[in-house]
Amino acid sequence: EVDLEIRGRKIRTTGPPRSTVALVGRQTIDGLFNLIEEAIDQRAAAINVTYHPTLGYPLDAYIDYDLRIADEELGFTIHQLTLR
Repeated sequence: EVDLEIRGRKIRTTGPPRSTVALVGRQTIDGLFNLIEEAIDQRAAAINVTYHPTLGYPLDAYIDYDLRIADEELGFTIHQLTLR
């Protein structure tokens, strides 16, 4: 699990280094949409996404690129989003 906090232009992440690296460059809602689209394009073995019912952005996602390989899964959860 990676915690990603964005305030202004400052980004703070916590979590396993591999997961944190996978989210580099994806610190926007558009970046998270791109991550999901890339998983679809790569035919990931499992993609589970829940979207905000009104605004449509991804609330959480779990991506498993290959069911036979351990520790290459990726996921995120948005706990709080402030729109400006």
